[in-house]
Amino acid sequence: MTTPGMDEEKRQRIIRASIEEFGKGYALASTNEIVRKAGVSKGLLFHYFGSKENLFFVAFKEATAKLQEKLLACYEADKENTPGDIFHRLTRLALIKLKLFQD
Repeated sequence: MTTPGMDEEKRQRIIRASIEEFGKGYALASTNEIVRKAGVSKGLLFHYFGSKENLFFVAFKEATAKLQEKLLACYEADKENTPGDIFHRLTRLALIKLKLFQD
């Protein structure tokens, strides 16, 4: 979701702050804390995203896309070093996922 005239740098700051804040759980996430961390006004947050729910979905989509990108990069880099056996490759993929979630 990109609003015409939206400052991409501010949008990314809001999304990064919201990903961190939503890590506490949706109900515990505070829009006041998100705007404080992002260094923007609450009015700007709602102007850009409309609601906490919309912000959550945008942040979730971005976080998922970044995770998938990292996972694929790790998988491709590891492909050369992993035996062709599907069991070994799936096990290795699961370990890569765990490492990414820890990061």
